[in-house]
Amino acid sequence: MSLHVTGEHNTVLVSVFGDKGDLIFSKEQQIEDFSRKTNIDLSTLITGIYIVVVEGKSITKTFKIVKK
Repeated sequence: MSLHVTGEHNTVLVSVFGDKGDLIFSKEQQIEDFSRKTNIDLSTLITGIYIVVVEGKSITKTFKIVKK
């Protein structure tokens, strides 16, 4: 899955939580300079609802993802 990340910095912490709030994984990721995108690999996760939190020095965003 590809995410567009606003802000100014090139490193963010991506955390994925289950629908009950349990942390599944957390990883520091690089943002591509020009496109401002980063990829999140959700292929190993089972079908369900997940919360993705992207945090950096100039951004904090939360997304709800439904994996089918």
